[in-house]
Amino acid sequence: MNARGRFAGTPEMPLLLFKARGGDFEWRGNTLAGLNADVDIDLAAGRRTQGQVDLTNLTVAGRTAQKVSLTLSGSTDAQRIVASMEAAPLRSTLAAEGVIAGGQWQGAINSMAVTDAQNLELKLVAPAPLRFSAREAVLENLCLTGMAERFCASGTRDVAGPWSARFSATALPLRTLTAGLTQDMAYEGTINIAGEAAGAPGTHETGTLRAQLIDAQLRHQLGNGREERMALGTGSVDAAATLDGFSAKVELDAGDSGHIRGQLTGQRNTEDWRDHPIRGSLEASTTGLALLDIYVGGIDRASGRLATNVNIAGTLGTPSIEGTLQLREAQIDVYQVNLSLRALQLDARFDAKALELSGQTKVGDGSASFNGRLAWRDREPYGTLHVEGENLRVVDVPEARIEASPKLDFKLEGRRIEANGEVRVPRGRLEPADLTNAVLASGDEVLVGAPPVDPAMRWTVVSNIRLTLGDDVNINSLGLTAKLGGSIVLRTDESQISRGQGELNVISGKYAALGRQLDVQRGRLIFNNGPLGDPGIDLRAQKVFPDVTAGVNVRGSLRAPRMTFFSEPAIPQSQIASLILAGGSLETVQNSNNPGAARNDLLAQGGAILAQQIGSRVGIDDVSLESNSFAQNQTSLVLGRYLSPHIYISYGISLAEAINTLKLRYTIGDNWTIKTEAGQERSADIVFTVRNPRFGGRKKPATPAVSPDGSARPATPPPQAPPAAD
Repeated sequence: MNARGRFAGTPEMPLLLFKARGGDFEWRGNTLAGLNADVDIDLAAGRRTQGQVDLTNLTVAGRTAQKVSLTLSGSTDAQRIVASMEAAPLRSTLAAEGVIAGGQWQGAINSMAVTDAQNLELKLVAPAPLRFSAREAVLENLCLTGMAERFCASGTRDVAGPWSARFSATALPLRTLTAGLTQDMAYEGTINIAGEAAGAPGTHETGTLRAQLIDAQLRHQLGNGREERMALGTGSVDAAATLDGFSAKVELDAGDSGHIRGQLTGQRNTEDWRDHPIRGSLEASTTGLALLDIYVGGIDRASGRLATNVNIAGTLGTPSIEGTLQLREAQIDVYQVNLSLRALQLDARFDAKALELSGQTKVGDGSASFNGRLAWRDREPYGTLHVEGENLRVVDVPEARIEASPKLDFKLEGRRIEANGEVRVPRGRLEPADLTNAVLASGDEVLVGAPPVDPAMRWTVVSNIRLTLGDDVNINSLGLTAKLGGSIVLRTDESQISRGQGELNVISGKYAALGRQLDVQRGRLIFNNGPLGDPGIDLRAQKVFPDVTAGVNVRGSLRAPRMTFFSEPAIPQSQIASLILAGGSLETVQNSNNPGAARNDLLAQGGAILAQQIGSRVGIDDVSLESNSFAQNQTSLVLGRYLSPHIYISYGISLAEAINTLKLRYTIGDNWTIKTEAGQERSADIVFTVRNPRFGGRKKPATPAVSPDGSARPATPPPQAPPAAD
């Protein structure tokens, strides 16, 4: 705030000069976004008294007014006050004229109006006398009327003496009483209300209140345009306070949508209101769970029936509440992870000290149950919660589909949560967005304008959970398409750093390297009590070519992997890269030292990369350039695809001659393969493979087969079958 001013005179005849500009004020939960004030008040006879005060986005006791304005003009002999307020959906204006004499403003409210966008138009019936000073205030016969609505009020206030107030309203829309309370909630229906209150220094306040609600309901507009409604029904609210006691009673009936019945009585036998003894009860039932998303973040849709019975005792300062709560046939949807809870049942018993709950629900094709007990100490929860389920569809979005079977125990100690147990994942599919060029946020990242977080309000989560993968967990990310298995122990300590211990194994799959899909021979993610997001990696993937097997070893960490090449028989690293890129045979790469071979090799590699890029766009699994070691200058563009895990078909187009070749491979078991070829030559081969310990038990090419024309051709073993489709 920037401000300057001067204050002088006496309490009865003050002199005030003040100018101020400011914003972002907060005090005890009340906020003010903007302030602009320019005030010049001199209450001496005949002196000028004028000023302007504008407030923007003022929030008091949960109600928000977008704009409040007060204007003073004239002198002490002829004073005019104009005030306006906008609190969606209402807009109200007031104008009063009077004089200032003896430090007191005396006059009348000459005009006043309350309007909204739904044909509400309340106007002042007749001028209402008004006088006020620093010691007293009096308002007489203020009445506003509309087409069917009417509101009247009057009151007196003496700082050193008694005070009183009366008000009444007929057919008044509920939205006029709830203006500014919420921005995304509308209150519909009408209310008839009448009340009076009085008091004096040293005595208890007394009064009565009677309200009749007619067709009351809440209406909530969701972000997707859908509208949720909760019926409150028709009924009455009665309250009364005498010098000796007080009472309140509420009855609302919304038919099949629910009802509310409650009563409360109390005695005023002490000076401190917090020590007044009370006794009461509340019985309610509603199907209005659709509005649950307002109070619980992340919930997008909810339905079901909620019923509660509550007994109230104790005092106003420390009430004792005990009762039961039942939730039946509830359904809850969380669209962010496509989580759907169905047939949710909940039973709870509670009192001022503890809450005991149990329930069950269905998630996808699975079911879950839970039970626990919570107690409160210094307004913090303490207790335990057990959750157990089988085949729960916990995530179902395009990037991931996960079913889990948890068996977890949670222990709450204030703002500390300790989780222990086991989670089995029988089925899962992970296919996140392409993260090839993604980078992690810097460790010294600072979000400008982010609200400060009170360390005392933070939750600390400590966990020790074993994660076990079933036999149907698949991943497709960062070039790895595989079926995973294994288990790890996830631990999170007080510093909120998550670590893992154990291994996740690649049971079968493919790894993309240099634009080609290689068969994974061995794959492990190794967690050795290191950060959960950066485990060690040990991956071996290969592709079998005629007379040679070539592949890559990937080691290091997931965030900083190191890749090396290998082959059998051993050839230089550059030739291995060329072989993986462009395809061919052992003879092809060994002749790369011949004149012009380097140029042809580069052209073949470039053509292979281009062919692979085109193939990936049109949905072809395998695109390569292959050379025939038994015929010079016979290089073919080969397009291949798996029709099933056992059937592979390829189509070769010669780049030098008008020759097209169609090949089909059918794998039977672990050792037998049937191959057919139709092109310049026609043949059918039966290939038998044997295991070689040097390849870790993997298949090694059998002896070359012989075509019907007698020419020898290398027998290429069948490619590794891809993992079964999810």
